[in-house]
Formats: sequence, structure tokens, C-alpha cells
Amino acid sequence: MRLPTDQKVYLVLVASASAGTFATFVTGIQPGIIAPVLSALIILVGNFAVFRAAASAIGKVHAVQGLGAVLTVGILSELLGLYTGFPFGTYRYNEAWAPVLPMPGNHFFPLMLPLAWTMVVGAASLSASRAAEPFSRRAWLISVLSVALLATAVDFAMEPVMVDALGYWTWRGPTHGFSAPWQNAVGWFFVSAIGCLPLTARLAGAKNKIESGAGTLVLAGHLVVMSAVAATHTHVGNSRMTLVGVAVLSYLWISQAMKGLLQRKKSEVPVG
Repeated sequence: MRLPTDQKVYLVLVASASAGTFATFVTGIQPGIIAPVLSALIILVGNFAVFRAAASAIGKVHAVQGLGAVLTVGILSELLGLYTGFPFGTYRYNEAWAPVLPMPGNHFFPLMLPLAWTMVVGAASLSASRAAEPFSRRAWLISVLSVALLATAVDFAMEPVMVDALGYWTWRGPTHGFSAPWQNAVGWFFVSAIGCLPLTARLAGAKNKIESGAGTLVLAGHLVVMSAVAATHTHVGNSRMTLVGVAVLSYLWISQAMKGLLQRKKSEVPVG
């Protein structure tokens, strides 16, 4: 199978980031500005890959609207969380996730944060959505729940890396083995579910084939980078084991979703 150029570029960036992480671990040479630039490029190219795949299924206008909804919900939920502790819990972003925007109350807001939300939830939407002609409300709701579960599982893998290894944000209060409070998982589930509503609705009624593989590739690449960082930071501790477990479960879930989609498409092909 030939991959589109955007997905090839994404894989090259993921491989470069992972290799660079291990190179730093072995040599002790710090990457300097290369690390944040590479991180930003991965998020930007990942978003483009998600957008292109969504646009091929539902059109550019609907893709912009759907991903724009994810972006907007992500921004609003993060701003609400910073100043109220709802819905994720009480936390604070550090300057490590550059570039950051200084906010009132001595807070920082990472500029790549909303795009990271869009990439994860958008990719999960592509992976979990199944087109139904005519539109099926039941299929749509199942897709929404699946996207929310998948995005939340990915966050479980991210938290130990972002908090313990990279120091991108700090939680105030008790956390579980994944370096975050349980409230964060609940918040991720509902915010992801709300954010993906317009996009999954369009995908559920898509007349063109949904490139679920694009979403799978983006999520898998993201998990590969997270795993590379976790493996090279000893102070992440036992979280590395939980990270690997969540990554494997996420991969199996995605594979099953894709298998079901392929089987459904095959059954729709007329015989004779």
C-alpha cells in the first residue's frame, strides 16, 4: 500500500524524534531547539494528515468545521481547567512546552496544546468512525463513545511522559499510577466526546471511503514517540510499564476497529 506524502513525512518525523531521543540518552548531547521544533512539526504534519483524510471522505468544508469544533472545545476546556480545575483537575503548565503564551494569574498556555488535542481526537475519529448509508444515529453514537475511549486511553499513555519525563505540566493534588488524577481521565472522556460530535456525525454519513488508516498511523506514531521518551527517562519509573500496556491495548483496539470496517466494506460489495 502506497502512503500519501503527508503520512510519509509524518513517519520520517516520528522516526527522527525517536532516534534523536535515544541518541541523547546514549551520548548525553542535548538537542537544544531541535526538540521543540521537531515536536511542533510532528503535531502540524499529523494534523494535516488527519485533515486530508477527513476531507477526502466528507469534503474540505465539513472537515474544517469538524476539526475546528475539536480545536475550539480543546481550547475552551483547557482555559476552563487552568482557572477552575474543571473538568480535568487542578494543574499548571510550565514553560518547558515551548512556545508558551503568558496568561493572567501567572499561568502559561502552550501554543501547540490545542493542535495536539485536534490531532489526537481527530485521528481517533478517523480510526473509530464507520460510514453508514443512510446515516445511522446508533452507529454515530457508537463512534462517539469509541473516540472518547480511544482518546482517553492515549492520554493515559501521554501523562507519565509529559509530566514525569518532559515536565510540560504539574498536577496539584494526588495522582494515580499514570501520573494524573482520575478526574483527568473523566474529563478527557467527556471533552473528547463533545469535541468529536460534529466530525463523527459527518463521517458516519460519509459517502466516500473513510481513510481510517490515516488516523491509526497518526496515533501509532504518537505512541511510538511517547514510548521512546519513556524508555530513556529512568525517573518515569513504574509508569513505563503502564505506558507499554496502554500502548499495546490501544494498538489492539485500533486494529480491531479497522478490521471491522474492512469486513463491513467487503460485505457491501455485490456478488456476481
